[in-house]
Amino acid sequence: MYAQLNKTQKRTVKTYWIVWGIRELGASFFATTYVLFLLARGLNLFEANLVNVVFFATLFLFEIPTGVVADVWGRKISTVIAYGVTALSMGLYFFANSFLTCAIAEAVGAIGFTFLTGAFDAWVVDELKYHNYQGQVRWIFGRAQQIGKLASIAGSFIGAFMGSFNLALPWLGASVVLVVGCIYASVCMKEKSFQRRPYSFVGGWREMGTTFKTGIAYTRASKPMRFLIIMGIVQSFSVMAPNMQWTPWFKQLLGSTINLGFVWWGIALAIVLGAEFARAIAKGDSKQNEKLWLILSQIAIGVCIISTPLLQNVPLALVAFLMHESGRGLYKPLKDAYLNANIPSEQRATLLSFDAMAFHIGGVIGLATSGAIANAFGIPMAWVVSGSVLILGTLVIARNNNHTKNR
Repeated sequence: MYAQLNKTQKRTVKTYWIVWGIRELGASFFATTYVLFLLARGLNLFEANLVNVVFFATLFLFEIPTGVVADVWGRKISTVIAYGVTALSMGLYFFANSFLTCAIAEAVGAIGFTFLTGAFDAWVVDELKYHNYQGQVRWIFGRAQQIGKLASIAGSFIGAFMGSFNLALPWLGASVVLVVGCIYASVCMKEKSFQRRPYSFVGGWREMGTTFKTGIAYTRASKPMRFLIIMGIVQSFSVMAPNMQWTPWFKQLLGSTINLGFVWWGIALAIVLGAEFARAIAKGDSKQNEKLWLILSQIAIGVCIISTPLLQNVPLALVAFLMHESGRGLYKPLKDAYLNANIPSEQRATLLSFDAMAFHIGGVIGLATSGAIANAFGIPMAWVVSGSVLILGTLVIARNNNHTKNR
């Protein structure tokens, strides 16, 4: 498909892929050292999780205010600012030495993330349309994901290697890479399609309130939506323990920060295998089977979360952990397909936004809870509780869903 594009369209797509790849490369430098760095700076497991709560809270507060940049000054400007602010965040992390300074760096990074939300994807779509491209863009996004995954694998291993010398070095490396991305985007992104739009802060907040109210009302009225929203909240609550604590846990088992880079490679492969299995399942016509696979994948994730810290054999513990990642790779595409098939097109954007809100709410609660449990009773207890909540919660949801009449 790339060969069929004209010169301008090829340049646009190539720029999109390169800027995306640089972002994923930079963001993956600290994938294996993030929590280890926080702990090395004197934070306990609960405080490390609270730093991540700061990220979610900042996303919520700044999503609308930063949207004004993309709408009023353009998607290119918003993207360049995103890279610049995120690079600043990584630089602040390099010098951070306390909970407060880490929280400030995290908040700055979240602000940078909000500048990029939606703006970069919208740029490539609108530019291609402006230059008379009439085809699908799915393959462009799909290739970007592949490029990003390869970049993240490379970046995570480089970061793990740097972290073996000094846990602050991956932040410096990430900052340098993102500065390069900022410069490249400012030079190579061309924006002919942008038309300035009026923007209202009050209207933006009102729209968020409307999204929440509409989502609540539709979720109460729709059995499939209610099933997925509650399942999503339970999962986001439960996976925060392994998300935040896998590096300190496996660091003590494997003994080397560099080895965590290989574990990250395994995570990437496990997620891909899970997604491929989801594609095979999606070829079937039975929505009931899709729903069954969603339930089974949730239970499997929970079992593997519980098993990982309890297994005494390190290879078996790694297998269990990677199987949990594969289950998550299976769940997301099945859930996205099931959700989109069960919501009206005229309300799709609103309901998808509500689904994301609900997932973040579950994640924040999970971060606080698993951090407190791990800090008081140890990582294994946090994982056992998290996995148990996922299993029991899924069984209760499935049982109630089967006995509730669809309206």
